[in-house]
Amino acid sequence: MAVVVMKRARALARLPIPVYRRKSDDGRERDRKHPMARLLAAPNPAMSMFKLLEWTAATRDIFGWAVWYKLRERGTVAQLWPLHPRALSRRPDGLWDFDNGKLRLVGIKPTDLMHFRTFDPDLVEGGMSPLEPLRSTLENEHAARSATSSFWGRGARP
Repeated sequence: MAVVVMKRARALARLPIPVYRRKSDDGRERDRKHPMARLLAAPNPAMSMFKLLEWTAATRDIFGWAVWYKLRERGTVAQLWPLHPRALSRRPDGLWDFDNGKLRLVGIKPTDLMHFRTFDPDLVEGGMSPLEPLRSTLENEHAARSATSSFWGRGARP
């Protein structure tokens, strides 16, 4: 499964994310100098956009949920950092906390997080891993094969 996850993640990471400026005639033109275009080109000092998108796609495929943290400088988003969803928790007051054992962020505003979630029929917020149905199918297939093998191993006696 890791091969499939990484193949999908790398394919998504190769896609461009252009920024456009609206023109007066309802058209658009690509704007490479816009602050968002610069942010997407270099989201943080440790990662290229390719690496950030690869991490996001792989994490979303495995956990059903990936998150970016918007690091602000003087109110403007200056960097985008991935946060592992397993280390995030929502507080009753609506703020978020992040603690992965190495980094601890307390009281993150919801507007400073970008969530990438998959559909989950059991949760309004979503977040079921796309791999979960596959895991369930493989588990059922294994159980059926084991039962059949056991049946024939006992001389076709129940």
